[in-house]
Amino acid sequence: MSARRGQAVAVVGALFGAALLVISAGRPWGGTAAHAGLSVSSPTGHDRSAVPDVCGLIALPAAALLLALRRVGRILVGAVLVMAGAGALAAVVHVLGYPRPNAWPAVAIAGGLFVAGAGLTAVAFGRRWHGLSERYAAAGARSGPAGRDPELSAWDALDRGEDPTLT
Repeated sequence: MSARRGQAVAVVGALFGAALLVISAGRPWGGTAAHAGLSVSSPTGHDRSAVPDVCGLIALPAAALLLALRRVGRILVGAVLVMAGAGALAAVVHVLGYPRPNAWPAVAIAGGLFVAGAGLTAVAFGRRWHGLSERYAAAGARSGPAGRDPELSAWDALDRGEDPTLT
Protein backbone atom coordinates (compact mmCIF):
# COMPACT_ATOMS: atom_id res chain seq x y z
CA MET A 1 0.00 0.00 0.00
CA SER A 2 1.38 3.41 -0.94
CA ALA A 3 1.98 6.06 1.70
CA ARG A 4 -0.73 8.33 0.31
CA ARG A 5 -3.27 5.49 0.20
CA GLY A 6 -2.44 4.40 3.75
CA GLN A 7 -2.89 7.92 5.01
CA ALA A 8 -6.23 8.23 3.19
CA VAL A 9 -7.42 4.92 4.64
CA ALA A 10 -6.55 6.04 8.17
CA VAL A 11 -8.19 9.46 7.82
CA VAL A 12 -11.37 8.13 6.20
CA GLY A 13 -11.52 5.25 8.71
CA ALA A 14 -11.23 7.65 11.64
CA LEU A 15 -13.90 9.97 10.22
CA PHE A 16 -16.26 7.10 9.41
CA GLY A 17 -15.78 5.50 12.82
CA ALA A 18 -16.29 8.83 14.58
CA ALA A 19 -19.49 9.41 12.63
CA LEU A 20 -20.77 5.94 13.55
CA LEU A 21 -20.03 6.55 17.23
CA VAL A 22 -21.67 9.98 17.35
CA ILE A 23 -24.74 8.94 15.34
CA SER A 24 -25.31 5.72 17.26
CA ALA A 25 -25.01 7.50 20.61
CA GLY A 26 -28.08 9.58 19.81
CA ARG A 27 -30.25 6.58 18.92
CA PRO A 28 -32.23 4.34 21.31
CA TRP A 29 -30.19 1.33 22.38
CA GLY A 30 -33.07 -0.89 23.36
CA GLY A 31 -36.73 -1.60 22.73
CA THR A 32 -39.58 0.29 24.31
CA ALA A 33 -40.80 -0.96 27.64
CA ALA A 34 -44.33 -0.90 28.97
CA HIS A 35 -44.71 0.19 32.56
CA ALA A 36 -48.19 0.35 34.11
CA GLY A 37 -49.80 0.48 30.68
CA LEU A 38 -47.60 3.35 29.49
CA SER A 39 -45.07 2.99 26.72
CA VAL A 40 -41.68 4.32 27.81
CA SER A 41 -39.04 4.95 25.18
CA SER A 42 -35.67 3.34 25.45
CA PRO A 43 -32.71 5.35 26.67
CA THR A 44 -30.25 6.45 24.00
CA GLY A 45 -26.66 5.35 23.81
CA HIS A 46 -25.62 8.63 25.37
CA ASP A 47 -27.99 7.96 28.28
CA ARG A 48 -26.43 4.53 28.83
CA SER A 49 -22.83 5.75 28.54
CA ALA A 50 -21.38 9.02 27.30
CA VAL A 51 -18.03 7.39 26.53
CA PRO A 52 -18.71 6.28 22.92
CA ASP A 53 -20.04 9.73 22.04
CA VAL A 54 -17.02 11.46 23.56
CA CYS A 55 -14.62 9.04 21.86
CA GLY A 56 -16.28 9.84 18.54
CA LEU A 57 -15.89 13.56 19.21
CA ILE A 58 -12.20 13.00 19.99
CA ALA A 59 -11.69 11.06 16.75
CA LEU A 60 -13.08 13.84 14.51
CA PRO A 61 -10.29 16.39 14.99
CA ALA A 62 -7.73 13.60 15.33
CA ALA A 63 -8.49 12.57 11.74
CA ALA A 64 -7.60 16.08 10.56
CA LEU A 65 -4.44 16.03 12.66
CA LEU A 66 -3.30 12.90 10.81
CA LEU A 67 -3.10 15.09 7.71
CA ALA A 68 -1.54 18.14 9.32
CA LEU A 69 1.09 16.77 11.68
CA ARG A 70 4.47 15.30 10.89
CA ARG A 71 5.98 11.95 11.87
CA VAL A 72 6.05 11.95 15.70
CA GLY A 73 2.81 13.92 15.94
CA ARG A 74 1.04 11.37 13.75
CA ILE A 75 2.26 8.54 15.95
CA LEU A 76 0.90 10.29 19.04
CA VAL A 77 -2.44 11.05 17.37
CA GLY A 78 -2.59 7.43 16.22
CA ALA A 79 -2.12 6.31 19.83
CA VAL A 80 -4.94 8.64 20.90
CA LEU A 81 -7.17 7.12 18.23
CA VAL A 82 -6.34 3.60 19.41
CA MET A 83 -7.26 4.57 22.99
CA ALA A 84 -10.46 6.31 21.86
CA GLY A 85 -11.54 3.29 19.84
CA ALA A 86 -10.71 0.89 22.66
CA GLY A 87 -12.52 3.08 25.19
CA ALA A 88 -15.62 3.20 23.01
CA LEU A 89 -15.52 -0.58 22.56
CA ALA A 90 -15.16 -1.18 26.30
CA ALA A 91 -18.06 1.14 27.10
CA VAL A 92 -20.35 -0.46 24.52
CA VAL A 93 -19.52 -3.96 25.69
CA HIS A 94 -20.38 -2.89 29.23
CA VAL A 95 -23.72 -1.50 28.03
CA LEU A 96 -24.59 -4.75 26.26
CA GLY A 97 -25.40 -6.20 29.67
CA TYR A 98 -28.61 -4.13 29.76
CA PRO A 99 -31.78 -5.92 28.73
CA ARG A 100 -32.97 -5.99 25.10
CA PRO A 101 -30.31 -4.10 23.16
CA ASN A 102 -31.03 -3.40 19.49
CA ALA A 103 -28.66 -2.87 16.56
CA TRP A 104 -27.31 0.56 17.56
CA PRO A 105 -24.73 -0.82 20.01
CA ALA A 106 -23.41 -2.95 17.12
CA VAL A 107 -23.06 0.22 15.04
CA ALA A 108 -21.10 1.78 17.91
CA ILE A 109 -18.87 -1.31 18.07
CA ALA A 110 -18.16 -0.94 14.35
CA GLY A 111 -17.33 2.73 14.92
CA GLY A 112 -14.92 1.86 17.71
CA LEU A 113 -13.23 -0.72 15.50
CA PHE A 114 -12.84 1.79 12.67
CA VAL A 115 -11.35 4.40 15.01
CA ALA A 116 -8.96 1.92 16.62
CA GLY A 117 -7.97 0.51 13.23
CA ALA A 118 -7.24 4.00 11.91
CA GLY A 119 -5.08 4.64 14.95
CA LEU A 120 -3.17 1.39 14.49
CA THR A 121 -2.58 2.26 10.84
CA ALA A 122 -1.23 5.67 11.84
CA VAL A 123 1.07 4.18 14.47
CA ALA A 124 2.39 1.53 12.10
CA PHE A 125 2.80 3.57 8.91
CA GLY A 126 2.56 7.25 9.92
CA ARG A 127 6.28 7.89 9.64
CA ARG A 128 6.17 7.30 5.89
CA TRP A 129 3.32 9.72 5.16
CA HIS A 130 3.89 13.15 3.70
CA GLY A 131 2.76 16.28 5.51
CA LEU A 132 0.62 19.04 4.08
CA SER A 133 3.36 21.62 3.72
CA GLU A 134 6.40 19.54 2.74
CA ARG A 135 6.17 20.65 -0.88
CA TYR A 136 6.53 24.28 0.17
CA ALA A 137 9.23 23.77 2.80
CA ALA A 138 12.59 25.50 2.56
CA ALA A 139 15.13 23.82 0.25
CA GLY A 140 17.21 22.48 3.15
CA ALA A 141 14.18 21.04 4.91
CA ARG A 142 12.85 19.06 1.94
CA SER A 143 13.12 15.31 2.13
CA GLY A 144 13.67 14.85 -1.63
CA PRO A 145 16.35 16.25 -3.91
CA ALA A 146 15.90 19.92 -4.79
CA GLY A 147 15.58 21.08 -8.37
CA ARG A 148 13.92 18.04 -9.96
CA ASP A 149 10.36 19.38 -10.08
CA PRO A 150 10.08 22.26 -12.58
CA GLU A 151 7.51 24.04 -10.42
CA LEU A 152 9.80 23.89 -7.41
CA SER A 153 12.73 25.07 -9.54
CA ALA A 154 10.72 28.12 -10.55
CA TRP A 155 9.96 28.91 -6.92
CA ASP A 156 13.62 28.41 -6.00
CA ALA A 157 14.62 30.84 -8.76
CA LEU A 158 12.20 33.41 -7.37
CA ASP A 159 13.69 32.90 -3.90
CA ARG A 160 17.13 33.70 -5.36
CA GLY A 161 15.76 36.87 -6.95
CA GLU A 162 15.80 35.54 -10.53
CA ASP A 163 12.94 35.75 -13.01
CA PRO A 164 12.19 32.17 -14.16
CA THR A 165 10.13 33.41 -17.12
CA LEU A 166 13.20 34.91 -18.84
CA THR A 167 14.93 31.57 -19.39
